[in-house]
Amino acid sequence: MYDLFAGSQALRYSYLMSKSNTLDKHPQLDPAGLVGGLVYHDGLFNDARMNVSLALTAMKNGANVLNYMEVKQILKNPEGKSKGVRVEDKETGEEYLVAADAVISATGPYSDLLLSMDKSATGLPEPEILNKPKMVVPSGGVHIVLPEWYCAKDMGLLDASTSDGRVMFFLPWQGKVLAGTTDVPLNKVPENPLATEVEIDDILKELQHYVKFKVRREDVLSAWCGVRPLVRDPSQIPDDEQPGSGSTQEHT
Repeated sequence: MYDLFAGSQALRYSYLMSKSNTLDKHPQLDPAGLVGGLVYHDGLFNDARMNVSLALTAMKNGANVLNYMEVKQILKNPEGKSKGVRVEDKETGEEYLVAADAVISATGPYSDLLLSMDKSATGLPEPEILNKPKMVVPSGGVHIVLPEWYCAKDMGLLDASTSDGRVMFFLPWQGKVLAGTTDVPLNKVPENPLATEVEIDDILKELQHYVKFKVRREDVLSAWCGVRPLVRDPSQIPDDEQPGSGSTQEHT
């Protein structure tokens, strides 16, 4: 199916490996119950470096790039058209007014905050909008980095049928192994997402099902948590989950 959807744009076509070939490629695997392997190809890139490259390219072409700036309000003219934003420098606390003919929201898990500003006549957000997101629901995803012997050097592993229904992967990454991920619903967007020991342990327990050696907590070289912006249909949200339900709010 993967090859069918990719068609002529496939990086390479999929193929099957026998049990012996699979173990030759992945000597860390437990041979008990192993039938063989199915190999498919996908793309890989460093998203953090891409963001830096985008910012540097924008600056090279005349853009002003401001880091650690939080949008507090969308500025509007008497007709209600957006004409800029009020921002706060999170390092100094100073505020600035930035004029703009167009405001583009590319804010991921903070999308509801900007949508709320856009809908407000004053350009101010609903106070509790991130505690009861309407359209974009945050979910925490934890990744860990392990030593290189947890995976082949040029081929990763994908577990599409974990014990709790998630998809787990173990990929060679910059000389180490990147493993993940969890999918934990969050009530609100955390200011500083952290990987918990429970989530790290979940990944290690899942990995233990496949390797023939003991998976150890001390082998974890680093861990981090990202926030996924998962979209849902706002029209399907119950009234008691709507922002501001159960309270009266005013904007001045």
